[in-house]
Amino acid sequence: YNPSIPTRGASYNEKNGEVQIGSDVLSGLKDQQPWAKAVLLHELQHGIQGIEDFARGGNIDQFLTATDRKAVAAAGYAETSLAKQASALRDLLPLLPPKQRNSAREALDGYDAGVLTYDEAFSTLMDVTQGFTSTPDISSWWSRTDAILQQAEKAIPLRDAAQRRAYDKYMTLRGEQEA
Repeated sequence: YNPSIPTRGASYNEKNGEVQIGSDVLSGLKDQQPWAKAVLLHELQHGIQGIEDFARGGNIDQFLTATDRKAVAAAGYAETSLAKQASALRDLLPLLPPKQRNSAREALDGYDAGVLTYDEAFSTLMDVTQGFTSTPDISSWWSRTDAILQQAEKAIPLRDAAQRRAYDKYMTLRGEQEA
């Protein structure tokens, strides 16, 4: 397990023969989830390719341009920042009245569980906290979150488009290899 790997990610290091997996993959393996086994087997196959001297294959990321990589990085930064803001709001929940506190907690729990997207969760969180911006801590949280959401609204669609383009190019290469 490597905490710097994306939660559902994995990688194979051909220099030392090590497979590193993200936290969701580790949990999935413990729960015997088929998708997690497929991720691990995929990475192990890279090791076999090296031992047997097979062609390395491709990677979707190799089709990202420099601009695309910046978009991916910006979206990742925005998503990490939003996760930190979600965590910070949990500490501020006692400052909210019970009804707003419960609404915020439900949105945070849905976001943490992956049931709500960032825009669904933070739309609720911004609405719930907006009436309490006279409280300095909430005001600071609200302003920072609003700025991050503006960044996310620009960066995430650019990242998604870049990844779609890279995937399309990769699939074209894959089709040529299979032919």
